Amino acid sequence: MLDIETIVIVSVLAFLATCTVILKKHILTFVSPKQLLYLDCFFGVFPILLFLILSRDFVSLVQKFKELNWSKSATIFGYSTLMTIGALGVMWLVKYKSISEVMPLAAAMSTFFTFVAGVLLYKEKITYFKCIAVIAICLGIYLMNY
Repeated sequence: MLDIETIVIVSVLAFLATCTVILKKHILTFVSPKQLLYLDCFFGVFPILLFLILSRDFVSLVQKFKELNWSKSATIFGYSTLMTIGALGVMWLVKYKSISEVMPLAAAMSTFFTFVAGVLLYKEKITYFKCIAVIAICLGIYLMNY
């Protein structure tokens, strides 16, 4: 069972994600998805780099990056590539489709795939209640869009 602190944090992050999608839909009325991706990189990467440079962990982070082998580097590259493809896909959906239909569907599918990945990759326990919850989420999204 999740504690109240975790539920509050997840709720705040979900609210912020919703605000991001709404802002993204508005921004995509005057820039292209490709331009928005560039803007995301510019406004997103530089504050992170500045934070890393100013933090005490920057030197250890650079050292850790130097120690990565080919397999770990390929994993990070794959992650970055998937994040970019996902960002472009979300931008396209937000620009051309109804966000009130697309984003709940994306959330339900993410819940389902995360559940399956947790069971298959990390050997998490399947319980009756977890299965019911995933089915209820997917059914609820289906009914919402019906």
